[in-house]
Amino acid sequence: MTIRILISLVLLAAAPLPAQEKSIEQTLEALASSQVVTRRLALRAEADWKAPRLRTRLVELVRQDPDPNVREWSIDRLAIAPGGLAELFRERAEKDENPGPRAAAVLALGLCRREIDFDFFVATLSSGDRVAASAAYALAESGRPEAFAPLAGLLPTCGRDGWLGPAIPKAMMRLDAERALPLLLDGLVEPRSPRHWIAHELKEAGSRKALPRALELLVHEDDGTRRLAAAIVAVIGDEESIDPILAAMSAHPSEKASYLAALGKIGSSRALPVLMQSVGSDEKDVEARRAAAGALVRIRPEGRAKELEPRLAREADALVLVLLCEVLAELGEKESITALVPLLDDERRSDQPRRISSVWSYPWNVHLNEAAGHAIITLRDGRNPMPRSDLSIFPMDSSDLPQSMRARMWWSELENKAPYRRSD
Repeated sequence: MTIRILISLVLLAAAPLPAQEKSIEQTLEALASSQVVTRRLALRAEADWKAPRLRTRLVELVRQDPDPNVREWSIDRLAIAPGGLAELFRERAEKDENPGPRAAAVLALGLCRREIDFDFFVATLSSGDRVAASAAYALAESGRPEAFAPLAGLLPTCGRDGWLGPAIPKAMMRLDAERALPLLLDGLVEPRSPRHWIAHELKEAGSRKALPRALELLVHEDDGTRRLAAAIVAVIGDEESIDPILAAMSAHPSEKASYLAALGKIGSSRALPVLMQSVGSDEKDVEARRAAAGALVRIRPEGRAKELEPRLAREADALVLVLLCEVLAELGEKESITALVPLLDDERRSDQPRRISSVWSYPWNVHLNEAAGHAIITLRDGRNPMPRSDLSIFPMDSSDLPQSMRARMWWSELENKAPYRRSD
């Protein structure tokens, strides 16, 4: 029964107008089912959710359905056209027993832009959960200058909150980026602030105004702050950032991987000497070699393949070797095939970096012999059978983000006003 209804809904969703009425009937039938999974499937399917009969049924589900997911998703569907429903959303935001429907109701209430209750959203911020994150979004959407202060007041202490942590910096930048920028930069050195999310927002904004302060923080006494500053400089830095990065690397060699990754992201050929030296060294810091090899994929060391080939025989880390295979393939010197052939018998996989400091999006679960084989074919035939990876140097330590990853996904969807949420 459930599968039959679902298939019908999918087939009828894009049907011509006469069939749309039948689609509405099918949806209403599914929403009236005694099976909770059927009601959930109906709410996740496409339908004309602005149709009066469907909206009436959705309001009934919001008020009466025992399943929190059904109530939550019904609110989402009503929020497609939220006009005239502010009272219902406010009621659910205050009275629903489950945080999922409450968060959806707060978000939907925020979409009723002419009916926003500023004081209600400010009070909701203190709940410290996903409902508070919806309130932060609503305040950002309101565009009201007085909404900035309550958001900024939470910044220094919301770092441990899996929902407010990512929500507050984003809401501040969305509401008033000019005022938010200096506060976020100051927040990078506050141990209780959401420092990783602040760095993420500063990188997303890409504002050059943040660069001077970020360069100063490259030599901050706290190692976490130095890594985050390197991540920001990697995105907004330029040629003039090379010397401060090199100076910071000399002063704080423990963060060498982050600094090398930043050099690779900036992409200046001025960084080649230190990158070549790092990838060819026998130092114990494997993360630094990984970062250097990943940077060389971005900054091709033209004419220097001979210098890299001996490293293939000495390097013990599979990820570095996989990256070097790609570098040699990009350089296109056929003489490198001889150095690559011994790797065809090595079935190790490239593992994930300890810190995400070298190559963020590189497919590190790659067999070394496959990478060598692709490089050899590329050099032999002059074509690459494997499209070049979209490498993204991203020097940040994600070990302090336990539950925030789902918050990040959830919050990114908030921007599209169709959030992915689940009831806890």
